[in-house]
Amino acid sequence: MIPVIRRRQGATPFDALWDIRRDMDRVFDTLSVPSDAVSTLPAEVLETDSDVRFMIEIPGMKPEDIELTVENNVLTVSGEKRWQKEEGRSEGDYHLLERRYGKFSRSFTLPQRVDASAIDAMYEQGVLMISLPKAEEAKPRRIEIRSSGDGRQLEPK
Repeated sequence: MIPVIRRRQGATPFDALWDIRRDMDRVFDTLSVPSDAVSTLPAEVLETDSDVRFMIEIPGMKPEDIELTVENNVLTVSGEKRWQKEEGRSEGDYHLLERRYGKFSRSFTLPQRVDASAIDAMYEQGVLMISLPKAEEAKPRRIEIRSSGDGRQLEPK
């Protein structure tokens, strides 16, 4: 239930600001994110002449806890970051907790011109790097231009 914001009678504008702040804090304290919520992973996608590269930030994970799948031309990165109780920690409450825990998933539609069977992935320093080579027919190639030299009409090879 979200609390109602009320102004005290006889309060100064300054008091009213503090009341609003306290009430807003109470509102945010009542909101919670379910532990199985899907979170967005920050990503960069780069296309070169030879491949398409993904760099996805997933800090605090082990490679074996990250699942990478390709199905119907969709690349999906998923997993779960579990809360770990710190050993030897004394009793107390957190004042700020900005790290995210729970399940995560991010999907990307792949361009038709990549070879999904030759995918390569590496996880280092909290970044998952994925490389998908382009199919040979999709790679740029230089086209030879012939010259007739004597003014004859050009005929196909």
